[in-house]
Amino acid sequence: MPGRAQQGTSRSDIRRPPSILTTATTVDVWTLSGRTRLANPCRNTPAETPHRCPRMTSPTSHAVRVGKVTMSELSPLEQLHVEYRQLQRQRPSRLTQDHVTSLTFFTADPTWRESGEIPARAPRGVMGWIHSVLALEDFVEREGRLPRENRRLPAGTISIEEKQRCNSVRAQRRAFAAGRLCSYQVQRLQCIDGFTFQPVEDAWQAHYDAYSRFTATHGDAPKLRSEMETERALARWAAKTRLAYRSGRLAPARVVALNALSFWTWGASNGK
Repeated sequence: MPGRAQQGTSRSDIRRPPSILTTATTVDVWTLSGRTRLANPCRNTPAETPHRCPRMTSPTSHAVRVGKVTMSELSPLEQLHVEYRQLQRQRPSRLTQDHVTSLTFFTADPTWRESGEIPARAPRGVMGWIHSVLALEDFVEREGRLPRENRRLPAGTISIEEKQRCNSVRAQRRAFAAGRLCSYQVQRLQCIDGFTFQPVEDAWQAHYDAYSRFTATHGDAPKLRSEMETERALARWAAKTRLAYRSGRLAPARVVALNALSFWTWGASNGK
């Protein structure tokens, strides 16, 4: 299906499809304050320019003032819905299969959020998916984090609801890896604060970036005996990474990336 995500793609490669807001001079935005018409800042944006769905601070509490507003004042979810309202106005002959599938999810999603109901015409699979996503979004808003399942905790510590949300997150990630999500589903999930399709890869990349920033700032590698916990944490990450390298568990691409860092060594068995 056109628009499917590639299996094995890192988060840095997860891009939104080209913006559909390329020709209209104004757009109609339905917000918590009603309908607002605003200038389209995306006009004349090159169709081939990819961009990510920005991270979201509060998916549902962002109200936009009536009058002149800019796209930057809209939440990521509102921006996403602006784009798909524009896509709805396109001629059917210009829509790809991914567009058609994405619009099926889009038309059900905002309708349920505003009225509390899913349109009767929405397919059962779409209804189930939207229900799952909104339940996950509600959990994140209440708890301030994604659901997690720690098997080392005593039985009963984690609620049944949180376990259900964990299962939902795993299902979404499996569907993404298998290329079964349309563009709207991918973008909609990325609008949930903290959601990622590849958490292990993202965590490693975050540590790598932090290590790079530290060495650029301090001109030295982080030390385990430092008084700063953040520095000690980076030193522990580096030690674990070297251990993975020596045991043959470190991906070749990561070895190349680490060799490009300043103040990086492999210890006794230097890989540089």
